Amino acid sequence: MATLLMSKSTPIIDQEYISTMNNKMNLIDLPATPQFTNYDVLLMPSSQESEPPAQIRFAPGNHVGNQRFLVLLDIYRERFLLADMLNNDTERRNISLEVMNTVAFSCTPNGRFFEQSTPLDWRELTLGPEVLDIINSALKAPPLISPSYPSPASRYAPVARKRSGD
Repeated sequence: MATLLMSKSTPIIDQEYISTMNNKMNLIDLPATPQFTNYDVLLMPSSQESEPPAQIRFAPGNHVGNQRFLVLLDIYRERFLLADMLNNDTERRNISLEVMNTVAFSCTPNGRFFEQSTPLDWRELTLGPEVLDIINSALKAPPLISPSYPSPASRYAPVARKRSGD
């Protein structure tokens, strides 16, 4: 039986109801943020729905795995662009596979590719055509770094005011 508490300043409170609601709130499934490593590549979804993506965008922040990926792309870019200029599909594919395999299998721990849709929602990309398209695009043009998501506090940031004597 639920116990009702009464107070002059507060309405009637049902402790059993509060307990039940607290338990239900604890059962809400929030998306689990993966534990990223220094070898993971964190990306934003392509701004266009074109295939392959026009230009790759890194997720907000200065993630070490993204910096390492940039270095890796710089190592292979000249070779890739030469193969692209010569329309050598086999060489372009081999270079992209080499980059993918370096990230995914030559690092300890192995690197992964993630795509962020909201600040709390990440999707691990499956190694294969999707990741190879991303690498091809990143070899053609260096990835952009996305601006950070605005924080709720940024709406209340102080505004610089012009002084009357300026």
